[in-house]
Amino acid sequence: MKKKLMFFAAMLLMSVSAFAQSGETPLKGDVNDDGVVDVADITAVIGIIKNVQEHYFYLGTVKPTAENYKIIPGATTSYTSFDEAVGTTVSVDAGQTLYMLCPAEWVKGKTVTLEDNSGETLNFSEEIDYTTVSGYAIYKTQVLTDAKDVTLKVSAPITTYKYYAGVTDKVSFTTSDLTQSTTTKPTTLTFAAAPVGTNNYQTFVYPSSWGKPSSMMAGGLDGKDGWFWGDQAGMTSLPSGYTAAVHQGGAVTYTVTW
Repeated sequence: MKKKLMFFAAMLLMSVSAFAQSGETPLKGDVNDDGVVDVADITAVIGIIKNVQEHYFYLGTVKPTAENYKIIPGATTSYTSFDEAVGTTVSVDAGQTLYMLCPAEWVKGKTVTLEDNSGETLNFSEEIDYTTVSGYAIYKTQVLTDAKDVTLKVSAPITTYKYYAGVTDKVSFTTSDLTQSTTTKPTTLTFAAAPVGTNNYQTFVYPSSWGKPSSMMAGGLDGKDGWFWGDQAGMTSLPSGYTAAVHQGGAVTYTVTW
């Protein structure tokens, strides 16, 4: 491929140079900016080509190493991103382990999975090897118990939400005050007592995108309407994208429906 590119570059520059000298077209192809299109520009193009980094991708049952990752049967440099590699399918026999190698930057922030020919999801091990091949990530599965065809998939990254649910007299919150986290909307909320007439409130600070719960059940009763929501909560400052609700009462655990 590189030889073809260098030959093409040379032919292109020679053609452009001929046109430039004949005055038929404006001067083009001056890669090194010396005002002349000549052999020096071909050398410059070759240098650029040599500096183009090849990105190797591999999905198969041979364990990649620093010595073999470029020559494993099935290794390819035809992809320029992970999205192009998604959909790659390989056959795996019972007792084999499946490996995937690609540039580490390709999978940053991505959740990489596999799907077998029956539609079931297979997961790679949580331990990803970033050290064996510099600049690359190596994934592996557990030993597979059945022979199957496996297809590479990618899913949206899991979002972790921060929130606060507790008793406090604070009316101003920063991100550091959001001491709890979840990947889904919480279905239970537990609060200690905040007696009426005190400065303490049962306080729930959470992402506005969650909306308002449709119910908060405790003891067979929906306590949602006993809370002050949004602007009525009286907060003076909240992190961007957050809202709050407050309430005073006895210790309680709610079953929350959104």
